[in-house]
Amino acid sequence: MLKLFRKKNVQKKILIVLAIFIIPAFVLWGSGGLEGEKIQGSAYVGKIDGKKILIKDFLSARKVAQVQLLLNYMGQKEVLEQIFNNKQLLNNITWDRLLLLNEAEKRKIKVPNEEVIKYIAQSPMFVHNGKFDVNAYNYFVERSLGLTPRAFEEAIREFIMIDKVKKEIVANVDVKEEEILEAARKKLEKAKLSYFIIKEDMADKTIEVSQEEIKAFYDDNKQKFEVPEKVNLEYLEFGYSGFEEKKALMPVVERFVKDIKKQNGKMTLPEKSSGQESKTTGMVSLQEIVSQFSFSEKTFNELFAMKSEDMKVFADEGFTGKIYIIKTLDKEPPYVLPLDKVTDTIAQIIEEQKLAEKTQEKAQEAYNKIKEGTITFEHAAKENNAKIIQTEYVSRNDYLENIGPSNDVWEIVFEDVNTTFSKPFAVNEGIVLVRVDGFEPIDVVIYAQEKESFKNEALSKKQSMALQIWFNEKSKKAEKLIDFRHI
Repeated sequence: MLKLFRKKNVQKKILIVLAIFIIPAFVLWGSGGLEGEKIQGSAYVGKIDGKKILIKDFLSARKVAQVQLLLNYMGQKEVLEQIFNNKQLLNNITWDRLLLLNEAEKRKIKVPNEEVIKYIAQSPMFVHNGKFDVNAYNYFVERSLGLTPRAFEEAIREFIMIDKVKKEIVANVDVKEEEILEAARKKLEKAKLSYFIIKEDMADKTIEVSQEEIKAFYDDNKQKFEVPEKVNLEYLEFGYSGFEEKKALMPVVERFVKDIKKQNGKMTLPEKSSGQESKTTGMVSLQEIVSQFSFSEKTFNELFAMKSEDMKVFADEGFTGKIYIIKTLDKEPPYVLPLDKVTDTIAQIIEEQKLAEKTQEKAQEAYNKIKEGTITFEHAAKENNAKIIQTEYVSRNDYLENIGPSNDVWEIVFEDVNTTFSKPFAVNEGIVLVRVDGFEPIDVVIYAQEKESFKNEALSKKQSMALQIWFNEKSKKAEKLIDFRHI
């Protein structure tokens, strides 16, 4: 730790409770021999404000990002697994941290040792009987995280720096009285609703689709019926772990290619070399083959540019992966399906469109009659063979039967605060009409008691939006040079 902590004389035993914080299931991804290596032909992951970010520097930053995630989600194993098992997500989190650290540097934000000391000293996992336990600290940092105390302390310095720059970015964000009131309304307002859903009548025999309509749809939407180019590939694969192993394996694979060409392109290897059998993809499109290989877009395009019987060596871009010998067995150029092959599909599409339009018209007619007073809400439901569903008093967060979460419905229903009936609107089940049977405005006493909480909620939401706007603008001045799935 910082010298002040390292010299501190505290008790020697390790806290048993510290075991709660041990994280043996998670490995911090370091550089793994990537220093000086290139991915997708680049030694850099990207540029921020014109400054190039080396691969090794990015991976060091990723390790620090993992430390922060471990501390933020301590004890939430499932959350950590979801993040750590999604390499692209973790790399994006790392990139965002680099954007913030770049901004902190531009703003000349500093974090003195005293702030680092205070941050660590106040962490409950390192305090025992009211005192800082250096043994518990060292055990956690060195054994659980696999870091030196100095490296951990510098990581903490970055955490504090990022927190400071975020606060500066949103420093001028404030909320008005009406925004606080709106936050309270979303929590406290309630309404009692009746509603019915006019569903599409799939047995409606009055809907007809002419051949002229089918032909017109086909002519206007030929791109929807285009079958993309397809290839059938035969390949052999050779796994590697680490760039040194990849370098050593590549010339071996190249020799295999020469052996294969000597035997007229037959994709078999000498028994002493491998004994493995080749695999084939079957006829697949570019979209279908993406899931089978971890290539860059450029490599996939190169793969599809190969002619029949062409054979090349391709390799994954990542630290671990495979090298492939791939041969094109067959190719099918793109083509548009003829009209006679898609007539039934088009007829069904048009029929569904007409049915949806007819259902919308029926709902609008029912709404107009209710508003005019020519029929009641109940009569309109009966005319459309619909069941009326009545609720108790519900808030925006409640679930409505056959509709789902009520928040979106609420915004539509109360577009006009004096509404009695909502205009018809679409839900998954069909078109819904809603009647407001009762309304409970916010309780002024509760609002006064919890106003500070509503203010903080509204402010937090507004600050998050401001931070996202900042990220969007900052990202325009940054450039990713490689695919983050391959780091």
